[in-house]
Amino acid sequence: MQVKKLILNSAMNDRTEKYEPHEIIIEKTVNLSHEEFETLRTHPEWEHRQVRLYRDLMYTNQKNDTVHGVLFIDEENGDGILVNSELEDYVLKSQFIPDARMLAEAHGLTPAEWKLHAYLKKMVSRIAEMAHDRVHDFRFSEIADGIGFDFQTILHEITSEMLREREDIQKVTYYPAGVPWAELTVHTVPAQEYKLYSPLRIVRGTEEIPSVQAVGYAEQINEFIRNLLSLEEKVRGLMADYAPDSPVSEKVISAFPSVEAKYGTLLGVLTCRIAGELTGEQSIEFCDWWEMQEHEKFGIKLKQYGISTEIGEIHVDFDKTDSWYIQTADELENALAHPDENPEMSDMSLT
Repeated sequence: MQVKKLILNSAMNDRTEKYEPHEIIIEKTVNLSHEEFETLRTHPEWEHRQVRLYRDLMYTNQKNDTVHGVLFIDEENGDGILVNSELEDYVLKSQFIPDARMLAEAHGLTPAEWKLHAYLKKMVSRIAEMAHDRVHDFRFSEIADGIGFDFQTILHEITSEMLREREDIQKVTYYPAGVPWAELTVHTVPAQEYKLYSPLRIVRGTEEIPSVQAVGYAEQINEFIRNLLSLEEKVRGLMADYAPDSPVSEKVISAFPSVEAKYGTLLGVLTCRIAGELTGEQSIEFCDWWEMQEHEKFGIKLKQYGISTEIGEIHVDFDKTDSWYIQTADELENALAHPDENPEMSDMSLT
């Protein structure tokens, strides 16, 4: 039988005299597309969007010589790069970490998951022992009973512990002995509406149509956007494409793009249902993701098709200007309250 060997993507140093490890606190793990990860790996000296986004988390505490860093993980193969930018937009110190995803996931395992793994190893050892004694046919239930492995109970414990770790879950009650109505009771954090607004660029042929003149076409545009969503996006909207292990993915229940007549003009809007509130760091991460969606994924699909209206076929683009881009409702209202500072918003009015 072929021996199972551990294979790593790594690098070896020549004749290293000794290793001087430092305590490193990983402030956050961030999943990158394979293309983004390869750019970071092959050109760490460049300025990187993701490094800029999390630069405030990467520094050295001079008082105790502790390093604080971010672990960037290739979502395709699971390798990682641990980065300390020392508050800069580019990599200053880093370490390639093979199979970083496995390391991060192992750190996040609950006590019940470790218990499950230990019981599985006991089951395998017991089956091997019996097979050596010329027993070749087994029932999993009999082996589990023989080592005291209550799979159903451990499964319930794992589910309960993992639910308690989610940021969108308020309370979990597990009934080990069972009750007539349930084995588990779960209450979520109350959800609230959260909107992000963007300017629109609307074009008919070579003619650009001012957004103030496009208010009457909101329903046609929104119907087109609804039909543009894939089957996977019907429930959670664009959140179906969000990194599943991010706390933001747990908090943002759904995110649907549309257009909305507001302040006398037509605006692009991402309407979200959020459990609780996003932290400052999570808000930055979410807005950065929405910016990427506007220009790369959702935005590309929207721009390439024409939308039929009374004035002919138009093309709609979630755009940005020199003075404003993605803003919350409060940020937009505050900007409109100071028109002298925001001349490109002159076609909008709070009244």
